[in-house]
Amino acid sequence: MMDKEIVFKEIRKGRALLWAGAGFSRYADYPMGAGVVEALYKELTPTQQKDLAEELGQEKPECPNTMPLPKFAQYFIDLNGGNRNYLIEILDRIFSAQPSRKDVHEQLARIAYFDYIVTTNYDPLFELVYQPHQLHVVRQANQIPQIGNKKVTLFKIHGQPSVPESVIISEDDYNAFWNRADDIVWTYLKGLMSNRTIVFIGYAVEDPNILTILDKIVEKLGKLMKPAYVVGPSISTLRQERLKQNNIYFIKATGEEFVAELWTYIQRTALAELSNDGIEAVVPLGQTLSNLGIDFSVKLDGSKPTIGSLKNQNGPTRSQFKISSASDEVKKALDDLQSGRSLKPVRINIDAMNQFTHTVEGFTLPNDDVVALWIARAPGWEGNVGIRLDNGVLISDVLIKAYRTEEALQLVVLTTASRLELIVRIDKTNKRFNVKAYLDSRHNTYPNIMYLLEHAYIMHTLDRDKIFSVIHQGQTVWSNEHMKMKGRGSSPDDGEQLIAMIEMLPKIEQEFGIIFQNVALDGQIMQDIIDLNYILTHKPVNLTVKESMSFQFDGNNEQIAAIRPGKSALITDEIVMTAEHTRDFHILGWHLRVSWEENDTVVQPICRNMGKGEYKIKSKTKQLVREVINIRSKEVVKAPDWHEPPVLSEADLLEEAQPRH
Repeated sequence: MMDKEIVFKEIRKGRALLWAGAGFSRYADYPMGAGVVEALYKELTPTQQKDLAEELGQEKPECPNTMPLPKFAQYFIDLNGGNRNYLIEILDRIFSAQPSRKDVHEQLARIAYFDYIVTTNYDPLFELVYQPHQLHVVRQANQIPQIGNKKVTLFKIHGQPSVPESVIISEDDYNAFWNRADDIVWTYLKGLMSNRTIVFIGYAVEDPNILTILDKIVEKLGKLMKPAYVVGPSISTLRQERLKQNNIYFIKATGEEFVAELWTYIQRTALAELSNDGIEAVVPLGQTLSNLGIDFSVKLDGSKPTIGSLKNQNGPTRSQFKISSASDEVKKALDDLQSGRSLKPVRINIDAMNQFTHTVEGFTLPNDDVVALWIARAPGWEGNVGIRLDNGVLISDVLIKAYRTEEALQLVVLTTASRLELIVRIDKTNKRFNVKAYLDSRHNTYPNIMYLLEHAYIMHTLDRDKIFSVIHQGQTVWSNEHMKMKGRGSSPDDGEQLIAMIEMLPKIEQEFGIIFQNVALDGQIMQDIIDLNYILTHKPVNLTVKESMSFQFDGNNEQIAAIRPGKSALITDEIVMTAEHTRDFHILGWHLRVSWEENDTVVQPICRNMGKGEYKIKSKTKQLVREVINIRSKEVVKAPDWHEPPVLSEADLLEEAQPRH
């Protein structure tokens, strides 16, 4: 098992060279060496079979199916006067037949960690499972220059029957092959084999053919040879020891078992070990996932790649968690969540888990940095709708998620500005629905005043128990018209006052040529907004003033002139006082300054002569009318420091869409 894990890791690291023999194609009903011998023997004439029996010392003609294929092929050629063409024609007929199946090769092709494959097989299985743009086949030396790093290179070192001059099958062919082992193909392979772990698959380890190949490789590479592995169903102890002496190790498995176990290993480790494998692992992993129809992106943490995203191209992305915990508290919380008794998300700290595995589309994700796991119930329905408020305002692109519990229906409503949670219960006695509403802002600061206004409209609708409706695909699908609403518990005037104040802000923006962003409100700011709006709009303001005010008497009023020092008198005329003011306003981060002139009109004034030319005045009705008559100047003293508004993470968005009450 340890050797198999080593081989799998070498493959995942892209450091393996696959060398496939006839046994790897046996499942597809292509014959192995003995089967080819039998097929060739049947093509001999009775005279040729008799001559062969005589040569082999047989009492009567019979197929020597235990004879190595190269040796029999040599006899076949000799019996046909040295003509190879007939033998190759038979080979072509055998191996051009369609395979009965090719699923193992298809699974291997999905594992994009082999960029070089060597095979001694004549069948077309590899060519059938790779797309033409994915595979470059090398049968002869003149195809070496076309090798590129964007394709899998398949070396068919025994050739292909459809290209007769490339075929190696007889003893003479093998001798010529090994004698020219310094040609360009072999030189290229020698370079690959000295840098990669060779994995032989589909060979009978006792077969002289593979033994010859192994001996020749050991001879050619010498000390350059890395550990190699032979995959097979069985081997003698003596043969296994001999292989070890040459740094070659045996792995007990059929070809089909090896590929299936390799695929499981890749699913278990490729994503989980991505950061450790480094940037070189991104391309084969990405291609493997792409072969499965999975979009994959990475992020770089320094020089280490991490998973950016995983998404199924053809449908929902399947995600699965396996968790075990000995905590009774965790078990009960999960049971309540699953049964619908509770919608409260469950947090499980990593130290409370006996086991935790997270897979996406069958691939295990890394969990080294997992501190805790939040498990939340999926909504029974979710979709984007519009909400029409009682004042006619339509709020578009609103996300609604509906959750069902044993006692109620809970709706989480997310607009651009607000988070509204509605708990709908049936009052069986009165045969009506009771709705409890919880309203929160989605922002610590609002991106602009339109967000703030939207939130104020919703607040006002709930506080006044106004009717609102949900619109989906152009039609009203739900309304609170016949429901008893419980508001947020705040004063109904709060929403109205907030709306009135917000509607003043565009005038300030227009007058000063600014835009309010990252908006947050408090009581002091609200008063400044009201005061500045009064100045900019020149609207008269009725004020209640209890205190007396000092003023300069210009001598034009006879009634005032008649008042003796220390005395007071009611003046029949209104008194208008003109004043100049300059004031700074700090509104939503902006430092604004305005200078203006105003008339202050005292209604039913009572005037008192304080002596020495000083007069004080107050209104009998405590009424003062203030009106701006001229704005002398407006200026922006200082703009706010700009900063990007915070962006909610995916985890924050998921948490926000869960019921909280």
